[in-house]
Amino acid sequence: MAAAFATILAHSYKSKYTVGLTIDDDDTATLNSNELSDITKYPYVYVTLGKSKNKVHAINRGLEGWQGDIVVNMSDDMRFLKQGFDIDIIN
Repeated sequence: MAAAFATILAHSYKSKYTVGLTIDDDDTATLNSNELSDITKYPYVYVTLGKSKNKVHAINRGLEGWQGDIVVNMSDDMRFLKQGFDIDIIN
């Protein structure tokens, strides 16, 4: 998870953003990891815990009331490789 999160920091042109993490409450590997505690120390990271009913629910869970420029769905094994990915998505 930390490597995926690091690519947001490294490749985003936007200086202010909110990162929402939706984590299943039975995902003990993620919840007990040092990586999660390192990531959640940032003031713009919000964690939503719950139980996903299916893949679509897992992706959409935690988005109610969210406001921002872009929403990007990514898994812990995904990486942003291109500098400025956020500007490309906005455009």
